[in-house]
Amino acid sequence: MNDIQIKQLNKMSYISIRGNVPTYRIGGFFKKSFATLLSELPEYTADNQFFARYHNVDWIGAKKKGFISFIRMMFMKWDVEVCISVKERPKRLLVDIGFVELQEIKNTLQAIHQGSYCKVSKTYGKILDKAKKENINLLNESFEFYLNDPRIVKKDELKTLVIVPFK
Repeated sequence: MNDIQIKQLNKMSYISIRGNVPTYRIGGFFKKSFATLLSELPEYTADNQFFARYHNVDWIGAKKKGFISFIRMMFMKWDVEVCISVKERPKRLLVDIGFVELQEIKNTLQAIHQGSYCKVSKTYGKILDKAKKENINLLNESFEFYLNDPRIVKKDELKTLVIVPFK
């Protein structure tokens, strides 16, 4: 993992499918949602970014340890959007698909996670530790930009850009 950096997230437009999904079902939700989004794009290029946006994140609960916390985490529902960036609003969209124009977010903590998506929580932990150490007040959302394709790259070579906005 690279060092944690303070950077801005540039404005962008994206299409997405949003849901409240328990942890144990999130992989299937992502797979189905990305397939649906891709079916709605006339074509996609290297300009399209695949990412997730998590809303209403409980950063305090995320750091709890132990068996009870593990069980709670497995059944916890995530307010998540599965997203693909677009240059302009598509002419038509299915009812389930939203179009969002995200404004620039000036203050974010960012780090690259390398490895399985199942272990991205380690990178979040390092970001949370840095925020606590430097008294940074995190907002209750995060982004995960998927920098390579899990259909092509081995799990230990996957790269995910983790972004957490702050005040």
